[in-house]
Amino acid sequence: MTHPTFHTATPADIAAIAADIRPSDAEELRIGCWGLPPLTALANSVAISDHTIAAHLDATPVAIFGIRAHSLIDRTAIIWMIGTRTLDTTPRILARASRPCLRSLMATLPWAETFHNAFPTSHTHVRQWLAWLGAWFSTPILVTDPEHPETTIPFTPFTIGRQ
Repeated sequence: MTHPTFHTATPADIAAIAADIRPSDAEELRIGCWGLPPLTALANSVAISDHTIAAHLDATPVAIFGIRAHSLIDRTAIIWMIGTRTLDTTPRILARASRPCLRSLMATLPWAETFHNAFPTSHTHVRQWLAWLGAWFSTPILVTDPEHPETTIPFTPFTIGRQ
């Protein structure tokens, strides 16, 4: 079985992941990043993050994880992950490595107590993965689709506590 390897995300990782992005992640980026195309949205997300980790399977980039301080006052940070279609065919391999990866990201912001974000509610695979990581979920919120302002998409906020 292939084991993932991890390193700080590079421009080449960003380009490779954007070129083979999962449709669900492309939708999440499009809505969450004001309609930007995946490459631009992912590059911007990496640029504003405090730390990023690229996951590789057999030297091929398959995901980028990121963390960004949100508030020193309430000790929170934003976490995120964007992946390629390969993750849909090999979900267990990266899932098993997600916990150590998450701990590594959390260690970069030792003062943060909780880590949060939101995902499109229809993406049940994301909810299952986050629940496996120990997330708890809040009531979905409606987010306006930037390309169709008359449409709203439910997003489910989640929180993961420092473990």
